[in-house]
Amino acid sequence: NASSSPATSTLSTVEVGSSVNLAANRTINALKLTGGGLSLTGSGSTLTLGAGNILATGGTSTIGAGLVIVAPSTTGVGLQVADGATLNLAAPITTSGGGGDITRGGGGTAVISAPQYSATGWYIFNGGVTRLAAGDNTLFPGQGTPGQSQNLSVSAGATLDLNGTAQLV
Repeated sequence: NASSSPATSTLSTVEVGSSVNLAANRTINALKLTGGGLSLTGSGSTLTLGAGNILATGGTSTIGAGLVIVAPSTTGVGLQVADGATLNLAAPITTSGGGGDITRGGGGTAVISAPQYSATGWYIFNGGVTRLAAGDNTLFPGQGTPGQSQNLSVSAGATLDLNGTAQLV
């Protein structure tokens, strides 16, 4: 239950099994979404992830509606979506200090329905289906190494579904 999230001095993985609206900023180690049909929203709140991991283990879960996710610049954020699960990411992910990658794993489906602005890191898709659903250039272009367009890697066995949009790479 996210309403009983630990204090920032004792970081732990918070398991969410039903819909929650965060009324204040929170800092946790990682986030585990365990139920189908759940929504994690924030009314302008920031959820800071100490270890940078979001795990979706079953059903369809949504993160968004006013929430901003902040991940450490040293590790970025890992989105792990289990086989048969769907994660709708309707919140932007930023990294503290401007670095860090967004890494996607697991055999499920991640729907990115909010523009993502990874400052200097990579977008790395290692498994499952990642569907872009925030219009053209859902993954903000031009943020990689100077002189390059985009730091994007799609591994064998992973699928990047442009969903009828254009994505600069």
